[in-house]
Amino acid sequence: MPERFNNPWPARVPGLREVLRWKLGYGEQVVAAFPDAHDPAPWQPVAKEQLHGMPERGWRVTWLGHASFLLSGCGVHLLIDPMFADYCGPLRLLGLRRQVALPCGVADLPPITAVLLTHTHYDHCDLPTLRALGSATPLIVPQGHGPWFESIGFVSVRSLAWWHSLEVAQGVSISATPAQHFTARSPWDRNRGHWCGWCVTGGGVKLWHSGDSGYCPAFRQIGARLGPRISA
Repeated sequence: MPERFNNPWPARVPGLREVLRWKLGYGEQVVAAFPDAHDPAPWQPVAKEQLHGMPERGWRVTWLGHASFLLSGCGVHLLIDPMFADYCGPLRLLGLRRQVALPCGVADLPPITAVLLTHTHYDHCDLPTLRALGSATPLIVPQGHGPWFESIGFVSVRSLAWWHSLEVAQGVSISATPAQHFTARSPWDRNRGHWCGWCVTGGGVKLWHSGDSGYCPAFRQIGARLGPRISA
C-alpha cells in the first residue's frame, strides 16, 4: 500500500457541505485584515528577451500568473508550478477557466534548469505544460510523487522530503519546506504524495515559495531553520 501523507499538526478538514456553503457565500466568511493588499497586480506582457536575460547579480522573479513563477539568477532558470493551459482540471467541462491572459507562452521561456512542483493539484501541476517543456526537463517534486511522474514518461525526476536539500547548480541549492495542504488528482489518490514549499539559496540570497499552504506552525520553523543567515 502506498504511503499516505498528512499535516503533522492539528488541522480541521472541512466537509463537502461546508465547502459548498462557503463557495455559495453562506456560513462564516473571512474578512480581510488588510483589504488593500488584495488589489490585483496590473497585467502586463513579458517579452522573450526579458525572460532569457540573466541579472548581473541577485535574482529576478517573474510572476507568470496564479502560483507560477520564473526565478532567474546565478546562471539558472527555475520554474515553479507552471500552468499555461486555458483550463485547469481533468476535463474542460469540469475545469476552471483562466480569467487573465498569460504574460507569455511556453515557447518564450528560456532553457529551464529545473521545474519545482509544490503538489499535484491541477492548478499547480499541469501535464500539458510539463510535456510542452519536454519529458527530459528536470522535475523536483515532493516526496511520494516521483514514481507517478516516471510512470507517465518523465525521465529526470528528483523527490525531496521536507527539510531535505539538493544542489541544482554550483552554488544554488533547493530545500523542500513544510506546508499545510493536501493533494489529489482523483478520488482515489488523495494524499498519496506529499506537498511542500521551496527555499532557493544562491548568490547570497534566499527565496521562498510557500506552496499552497495555509498558515501553520511550520512557518515559524521555516524562519528559524532557513532564515536569512547567509553570507553574500
